Amino acid sequence: MVIAVALDDGFSLGVLSSRAHLEWTYANCGLLGVAKFEQGHRYTKSKIFDRFPFPAASPAQRNGIGEIAEELDATRKKVIAGHHDLTLTTLYNLREKLVKGHAFTAKEEDQRMRGRVDIIAELHDRLDTAVAEAYGWPANLSDEEIVTRLVALNAERAAEERRGIVRWLRPEYQQKKAGVAIIEKKPDAEQIEALLPDAKAQKPSFPRDAIGQTAAVLTELRAGGSYSAETIAIRFRQGRKVANRIEATLQALVRLGYVSQEPGGYRLRRAA
Repeated sequence: MVIAVALDDGFSLGVLSSRAHLEWTYANCGLLGVAKFEQGHRYTKSKIFDRFPFPAASPAQRNGIGEIAEELDATRKKVIAGHHDLTLTTLYNLREKLVKGHAFTAKEEDQRMRGRVDIIAELHDRLDTAVAEAYGWPANLSDEEIVTRLVALNAERAAEERRGIVRWLRPEYQQKKAGVAIIEKKPDAEQIEALLPDAKAQKPSFPRDAIGQTAAVLTELRAGGSYSAETIAIRFRQGRKVANRIEATLQALVRLGYVSQEPGGYRLRRAA
């Protein structure tokens, strides 16, 4: 299956050309575990592209993936422009035979050489490795493991968005679809706080009085784990505006012995 996408962003093109997106596509087409190169299966944008969780790649990773994708795209275009008997389908059928170690006929061997199929296969291997690294995953995951991790990541992103936190990995698409008004963005930040209409309406207000503030902070800490003042703040309607008040409350709870301060944040020490 060859997926044609109209993108001028090398990073996005690279991720959508990777094995991760291909396995996601097969799973959403109902193809996981069956013959994957059968014809007639439809790529449904709303079920596949819209729900696909892109990796939160660093700038260096984005550049690396983009460079490989652009080289792959240029190689394919040059081959097709120079050889009228070669199509994308032909090239990728030959690549599939190469990957599986199948023998080539004399005609296919000629097409393989003229189509630079070995180079295309190598570029895909490099792309898959780079995309896996951007996700923070091993490069040798099975098909099922890739899909399982993508499903889990998609659920994690959905939970973040319900709390009003959005990872702008595809800013133009995401902002247009969600109708989001950006509050704040820090340089090189992976996330920014956003006014998602539903999420904002569901968030409670941070109390104005000291007793209410203490109770609210303790309630958040009782969920378990270590939290910073900012992490707690974004769970309230006022967002980061109340981070300083939450920090002061946490410090007071530390002095009283209810909370311990760790390098990564604050943790409830005992029942309070």
